[in-house]
Amino acid sequence: MQKTRIFVFDADGVVIEPWGFANVLQRDFDISKEDTLPFFAGPFQLCLSGHAELIESLRPFLKRWNWFGSVEEFVQLWLQADDQPRDDVVTLIRKLRASGFCCYLASNQEAIRANYIRNTMEFESEFDGLFFSCDLGVAKPDLGFYQAIAEQLTREPECIWFWDDTEECVTGAQRAGWNAFVYDSPESITSITERYAVFEPVVPVPILAMSKVPQ
Repeated sequence: MQKTRIFVFDADGVVIEPWGFANVLQRDFDISKEDTLPFFAGPFQLCLSGHAELIESLRPFLKRWNWFGSVEEFVQLWLQADDQPRDDVVTLIRKLRASGFCCYLASNQEAIRANYIRNTMEFESEFDGLFFSCDLGVAKPDLGFYQAIAEQLTREPECIWFWDDTEECVTGAQRAGWNAFVYDSPESITSITERYAVFEPVVPVPILAMSKVPQ
């Protein structure tokens, strides 16, 4: 396996502003995080691992939330509200790639938003590869999530440097042998990459097809 360091970033809370949709629901529709918790802590977890579809999983909950539009309108609002990339972090990632580093996104996402991030937000062109839990069949902080990515990158775990805004996900990555850090700011990423990085060109690993982790 190649020994050169590569960098992996979480999406929401690191590369994308968090809680955009939750704030819109609270402000414009009086739907609180407490109202939506049973969905996000329940059926949505199966959507994240690719074992359920978002549209059908949402339908039973919309009436409880007094949502009078269609489920498709709800999802579209969701996608647009969370379309908030952090320009400073994206700029940092561009600089890292220009310096010869490979940068990847690794995020818990269901299929519809994963596709939106990949194509509409054009993250496919901002990273050397995108890893989504719905494609892998397992979500953070499950150990299998990190192992599947390391295997597809053909890298030893200690060569992977990872940032996530959730401590539980950082701990999971550390258990998998990754160098993992809780995201604080773009400056905190820069201080670590400048201190430990070895600047040498790297050939990106092509992400052709991501097989789900056997259950």
